[in-house]
Amino acid sequence: MPGNPSWADGWLDANVVIRHLTGDPPDMAADAGRLMREAEEGRITLHLHPITVAETVWVLSRGYGFDRQAVAGAVRSFLRARGIRCEASDMVISA
Repeated sequence: MPGNPSWADGWLDANVVIRHLTGDPPDMAADAGRLMREAEEGRITLHLHPITVAETVWVLSRGYGFDRQAVAGAVRSFLRARGIRCEASDMVISA
């Protein structure tokens, strides 16, 4: 069916995004990095829901102490990466 994720697609959890962006803890960050490389190389497409982005923003700011600019830059860069698809991405990026 058009529009449905294929077997090479997956939905990202905030923990995977956070591990990739923070490098913490290193073993989980390495796993997240491998997943991101698969997406960047076009082998898989990773989908991200706007609520997952909101959770990621909250954890980066509250849990890791990132300032607003650092959070915005990290999230924007992540959302623009090859192989990442976010629902309502224009709205999410502008927020």
